[in-house]
Amino acid sequence: MSNNLKFAPIYFLQFIPIILYPPSTLQGGWVVMLVVVACLLALGYFLLTGRSWALKMSIFIQGINIIIRLMMGIAHAARPENLGGGFDGALIVTYLLGIFISGWFLFRLDQPDIKATITA
Repeated sequence: MSNNLKFAPIYFLQFIPIILYPPSTLQGGWVVMLVVVACLLALGYFLLTGRSWALKMSIFIQGINIIIRLMMGIAHAARPENLGGGFDGALIVTYLLGIFISGWFLFRLDQPDIKATITA
């Protein structure tokens, strides 16, 4: 098995933390989600073929996902009073999962073994 195929799950599953939102948030955005998944699968293909710009783009996307989830999570974790107040548990759990999974992808994509297969 070549090194590129060994890392294929890391390349092609990067869309998971990007689209990980509560079902109530995703009700009207299925077309956008499909476009995002298609773009990230294409990015995975370019990683598999060894394009260095795709590695930089992947690291950037995962980092921005962490930053956006931190900013939006702080702002939207509490429900408004007209929705019963309290905290939105589904949103908090999916945001934390998205942050941790993106962090793992970010850490993994920045490792020397992956960088060596991309820039080789």
